[in-house]
Amino acid sequence: MTWNPDELEKVPCDSCGGREARQSFVRADGMLVVECAVCGLAYLSPRPLADFISRFYEADYFTGVRADEGVGGLRCNVSAGPTEVSEEAKSIPRVVEIINEKFGGFQKKSILEIGCATGDLLALLKSQGASVKGLEISEFAADVARQRGLDVSTGRIEEYVKSTSQRFDIVIGMEVIEHVTSPLRFLDHVSELLREGGLLVLSTPNYLCTKRYREEWFGFQTSFEHLYYFSLPVLSRLARDAGLSVAYSESSRFLGDCRNNSSNRLARRYQRLKKLLEIVNEIGLLGTMGEIGNMRRGFLASAIGHQLVVVFQWGGQARRHIS
Repeated sequence: MTWNPDELEKVPCDSCGGREARQSFVRADGMLVVECAVCGLAYLSPRPLADFISRFYEADYFTGVRADEGVGGLRCNVSAGPTEVSEEAKSIPRVVEIINEKFGGFQKKSILEIGCATGDLLALLKSQGASVKGLEISEFAADVARQRGLDVSTGRIEEYVKSTSQRFDIVIGMEVIEHVTSPLRFLDHVSELLREGGLLVLSTPNYLCTKRYREEWFGFQTSFEHLYYFSLPVLSRLARDAGLSVAYSESSRFLGDCRNNSSNRLARRYQRLKKLLEIVNEIGLLGTMGEIGNMRRGFLASAIGHQLVVVFQWGGQARRHIS
């Protein structure tokens, strides 16, 4: 997607208000990502004006058309029946595993998924005994989810917070926080929706990978609707300011290398060895040995891979004033 100059605006750092960058990267779409010199938050600047951001989320964003073009988007199920758990939902097992293994599962829990798309994950969680609701910015995607019998509202979190008094056991935002215009306000609003001791589960591309691959990082080669990029330390600090503390974190086994894998067997073995050495270089030999079992399951507890998954807990502290 291309933008005219009058459709773009330069923005300050959402975390500290700074405007100085200590480094910057040019994404594959030509847009500039800057890293705040004060606090380290990385963000798109200039970026599309708020009135134009909705262009990203038209129907072809959810049907796989944009994904097939290599620019991002989702491949959502748009035809599943009311009680059907789609294959797409079943292909996202790790988040479910984390809650089931470490936080008591979903049975009889109240769940809100922000950015629920057409409801694949909600349908799966409902089948596990959870009471589920969804929030989705796209009317197209929300309509599909409602046709599946799911309780999904359309709009932004700012509007949703004002419209409900319900507090949830778990709020989920899979690949969402990088899309919002203000992650600071997003986290504040989420804390308003959690019960004391409630959990926020986030996943997002791991900006730490830029230390390894810089502009060649996979996160800069696709998903051009992303406005922010987070490392675990930066995301943890933003969440802490909203009364949320890290209860668990991990990342995908995939390290974010966008280079093509060779069809040659020896070349593939060399690439696997090279990636293993990259892990050793970052977390040491003993740390890598401790990760072997996790890698077989597809994740890294050391949180150095491409997709970062973090579970936060809200402790009931006083919240910031939300403007």
